[in-house]
Amino acid sequence: DLLEKAIPLCPNLKFVVMEQLGVALHTTESKQLFQMDFIRMNDIVQQYQTPQIFPNDFLPISKPRMAEPVKDLALADQQAQLSHILETAPSFDAARQMLANSSLANTAWGVENWKPTMLETAIAIAQKWKDGWD
Repeated sequence: DLLEKAIPLCPNLKFVVMEQLGVALHTTESKQLFQMDFIRMNDIVQQYQTPQIFPNDFLPISKPRMAEPVKDLALADQQAQLSHILETAPSFDAARQMLANSSLANTAWGVENWKPTMLETAIAIAQKWKDGWD
């Protein structure tokens, strides 16, 4: 319903994206419902689709100057250390201990003040995606 209201308000609309976490598509019924939603979304988009020349291609007017990338080796090392801890910690308590004993402790990262839910979420995400999409 919101898509039908939004499309007329977006004169430069080029894309409509429908996202769904793969873990939510675990049953035949959930897959069929997703497919039905996608077909409905496509039908709505087709109703409003008219050939147009979009004046805004979202590209800069002039070619941007590329600045030299920032090379902060200390930050890169800290990020690598944090990733390693989050990806390899066998438990929440182990992650807390590893962070407390790392060079991240008592720094601007504030790892000792992270709420348990924040750390648990970071661990779950890091361990889920450490090996890529599979």
